This record gives sequence, C-alpha cells and structure tokens, in this order.
Amino acid sequence: MHSCLCITEILEEIFEHAFAAKYGSSTLAVLARTCRVFSEPALDILWRKQTSLIPLLKCLPQDLWILCWGTKYENFREAWALTRDIVREDWVSVRPYARRIKIFEHGPPRESDRCMIQSKTLLRLLDTCPMSLLPNVTQLSYATAFISPWWYEYDATFVPCLVRLLNKNLAQITLDIHSDIMREEVDVMMADICLQCPRTSMFYLGLERSSLFSMFNFTDRLGSLRHLHTLEIDFLEGKPDITALPKNSQQDLFPSLRKFGLTVNCAEYAFPLIENIGSSDLETININIRGPLTAFSLHILFMTFRCNTPWLSSLRSVTLHAKEDTVHDIPPSTTQLLTVFSKLRSVCFLNIGIVLNDDLASKMAKAWPDLEQLAIQNPLQKQDPSNLSLTGLAALAAGCPKLSLLQFKLDARDIPDYVIPRNPLDPVEVSKGIMRLVLSQGSQIDDQSEVTPFLLLLFPKLRVWYLGLEKEELYARWSDVTKQTRLSLT
Repeated sequence: MHSCLCITEILEEIFEHAFAAKYGSSTLAVLARTCRVFSEPALDILWRKQTSLIPLLKCLPQDLWILCWGTKYENFREAWALTRDIVREDWVSVRPYARRIKIFEHGPPRESDRCMIQSKTLLRLLDTCPMSLLPNVTQLSYATAFISPWWYEYDATFVPCLVRLLNKNLAQITLDIHSDIMREEVDVMMADICLQCPRTSMFYLGLERSSLFSMFNFTDRLGSLRHLHTLEIDFLEGKPDITALPKNSQQDLFPSLRKFGLTVNCAEYAFPLIENIGSSDLETININIRGPLTAFSLHILFMTFRCNTPWLSSLRSVTLHAKEDTVHDIPPSTTQLLTVFSKLRSVCFLNIGIVLNDDLASKMAKAWPDLEQLAIQNPLQKQDPSNLSLTGLAALAAGCPKLSLLQFKLDARDIPDYVIPRNPLDPVEVSKGIMRLVLSQGSQIDDQSEVTPFLLLLFPKLRVWYLGLEKEELYARWSDVTKQTRLSLT
C-alpha cells in the first residue's frame, strides 16, 4: 500500500497546480493571506525561484529605500536606492522570505523587469547582512548576454555581489559568460566557489563569446570538488592555452565525476582535459567539436578514452557531434576502438562521418549486449559511404535485445535468409518495448512488401521513419513500410 499524504503535502500538490496555471502567482498570494495553514506552503512556492533580488529587498523597512525614476540603464525605468544607513535589525523582516529561496537565476533583463539596483548599493547592503542573504539556495545561475555595453558593465560589477550569495548548500552552479571584461572577477569567483561550495554536484561553465578565457585555468580548482558528478564546459571561440594544464595527470581531479560534456572548436583541446579526469565511475561523455575533425583526431580521442581503464566497465553513453562542413569519412577501424567499452547503452555520432557496414555492426552487437540506442547521422551534403544491409541489422537485433532506437543509412534491397544465431531451444529475445528505426536520406529499398515482414521479424513492435524528401521515389516506398509497421501496432 502507498503511504498517505499529510495535510501539508496535499496542500503543496494543490498549490503547485495553482502556481502553474494562469495568474498562478496572484492566486498563491491570495491563498497565503487566507490563513496560517495556507500561508507557509504558498509562500514556499512563491519565493522558491527568483531572478532578481529586488522583490526580497522590498521587504526591508519602507523608510530604508526608495524607487528613483530614470537611470542610465536604458532598459530600466526605476532604480532601487537607499534613503538612510542600514542596520542589522533591518534584516529581520527579510529573513522569513530569504530562507524560502532555493533557486536564484541572474540573467539578462526581461520586458517585465523595470527596476534594478546598482551593484555598489547591493554590496553596501550585503556588508551589513549578519548572515548569508540566501542561506538555503541550492541552485545558482549567472548568465550574461550581448544587449549593449552598459549591460556588460552592469554584469561585471554584479559578480562580486554574486560571490556574497555563495554558501555550503549550493549543489548546482551555472556560469554562462559572454564578456571578456569580467575575466578577473570570474577568476576570483571560481576560487570562492571551490572554497565555499564543497557540496557542488553540477557545474556548467559557458565561455562561448570569450577569446581570452582558458578553460584549463580552472581545472585544478574544479577538480578539487569531491562531490562534483556533472561537468559541462562550452568554449567555442578563441584558443585555450593547453600548456596551462599540467602534463602529469593528477589522479585526484574530479574523483566523483559521472557526466562530462565539452564543446570546443578543436578536438586537440579536449585531449588534455579528458586525460586529467581521475574518476573511475564516468558514465557519460558528450563531446561537441565546432572545428575541423579528422579521422586521426578522432582516433586519438578514442584512445584517450581507452587509457582510463576503469571506464571500460563504467562508461554507458558516448555522444560526438561535429559541424557538417568540417568532417571527413571515418573508417570502421576507428569506430571499433569503442568496442572495448562493454557496458555502453547509448552511442550517438552526429555529423561525424562514420562509415557503418555489416562487419562493424556485427562487432558492435557482440561488444555491446546492453545497447539501447545507436544513432549515426552523417552530413547531408556529402555522399554517405555507409553500406549497412539487412544482414547487419539482423546482427544488431540478435546481439542487442534491449534496443529501442536505431538511426542510420540502410540498404534494404537484398532480403537475407535470416537465421537466429542462437541455440534453437533458447527463447528468442526481442525488445519488449516499441523499437524506433530512423532511416537517413538515401536508404535503399526495392520491394517494400518483402522488407516489412523481415523488419517485423526482427522487431515485432516497430515504428519506421524515413528522413528523405517527399519528392523522392524512395520516400514513397519507405512510407509504405511506415504505414504497415504502424498498423501492426494497433
């Protein structure tokens, strides 16, 4: 039997639905004023996520502040300003609401944001705060955007204020930086994060527009976070200083990392950082290459993965993405380097140029018995050299009974005499869920009336999609297969 909900939990569920509806904030504000029983859960939801400190500062005594009309910041109509010196007792009225804030996101102004506070005023306030202003915040996000020079200036001066909001309870931190003028401020903030937020488990660092930052400058600091299990770094422009990273890998860097994502403009920039990951439990790798990617670079990247022996049994998902106009044909021998990772469940190659054939598919099926998703989407403007036939597809179906998604180019012109490569007395293992087969443009087919039964033999619960153009003759043939497989599910 399920456990019964208490009254407070029931109210929280009701208020969550009310908050998600139109005029949800106004509704909860009315409920919070209705009675004491409604007040606490309603206020918790209302204050849970904030994108500005202004609502909280307006809870200070009214004789302390004033809204001044007209500021140099063109997107705002009024500014929050002090009218007298603040004392410690003034914070008493703020604490009941500040403790409810769990998520704080500082970002570009929205149309509804018509009030701002200058950073020097906010720093003056925080200096008098007897404790952390947001003691229970667990998610902190700081994002900049190219709006105008004055907004860059405002963002840069806000960083020291953001440092004052750090606390030991922070679990998720997002820094999305688009300006070079904040380099020193962010460097100081990174050091403070590692000292004041030891429980950080998720960290996102975006440096998309910066050409001065080095993504390796913070490696030693981030690597000291013992509870960090998810790390994402976006570095699209500029050339990171690879020499800034120690040649000798420190085994204690990122000891608990499980998910790692990296976006760079050159594959070579990824090698040193991956080598310095000391975690033996890494499960997910997501690499996005925005610059040239050759077969040699990919070979070195896969060899870098293999050098960390514990990953051979811990790695569950590998995703590689490249720009369409920078890839080369990747031979099967390079892709085979991943077959040593026996526990892989998801493998995705997007615009990489992977050449898939029957032999490679057979080796994948033997190496990855737990495989659930395999997606190989090659650039559309190049001729896909893959020649996987129904024989290779049958090998995948036989060796990977947990499959739920396959995406690649398929040649279905020859129908093989399919024999299940098992002991005839053993039950046939097939995917229990719906199998999605997504076929890339150029997938060949002659007789759809024979292909459909064969596909349903491999995957009894099958949905088929063809990603070609409607004017193609192949599109009409695959559409018949799509209709027949859809009818088989009804």
